[in-house]
Amino acid sequence: MRRVAGTGGAVPADVLAALKSAGYSDAQVVDTLLAVASITFTNLFNRVNDTTIDFPSVT
Repeated sequence: MRRVAGTGGAVPADVLAALKSAGYSDAQVVDTLLAVASITFTNLFNRVNDTTIDFPSVT
């Protein structure tokens, strides 16, 4: 997934084939991409809006 996130353009067929041969299903690939997109959006949204953190920090 790092290669997918770190490069532009289409994902090479060999990269997708390597994921599938490692045991990942199409649904798992899509779920992972959705999680990354959601976390990225949330982080960017909070940075733009200077969101106040309303829970105690972990020490």
